[in-house]
Amino acid sequence: MHVPPTNKEQLRHQLQVSKQKAFLIELKLSFNGRYKEAAEVKKRVEALNRRIDSLLVEEMRDLLENSDKTISDVNLINKKVQRCIDDIHNNVDITENTVKLVGFIDDIVKIVAVII
Repeated sequence: MHVPPTNKEQLRHQLQVSKQKAFLIELKLSFNGRYKEAAEVKKRVEALNRRIDSLLVEEMRDLLENSDKTISDVNLINKKVQRCIDDIHNNVDITENTVKLVGFIDDIVKIVAVII
């Protein structure tokens, strides 16, 4: 299950693209002996980087606001996983429990995909 990026993530990505392009120009200017121009670009790249860092902090805050539910969901799935493991160890419906176990792992991967 793919979760589309939020507006903040899209904005951060575009800012990072801009930063990379500006950094490459800064390098080119420096290599060509245009140190004054390179220094001006560098100042702007540093300012842009601070904005990107701020946006990352906001994204982390948004993520942490939802962390209690995520932890609770994963905890519940882990209990179900353990029941399947116990049944498999006890030779109870091994095929059925293996299928359930794989499904639960898929559920956890889907939850984590939203975070990462």
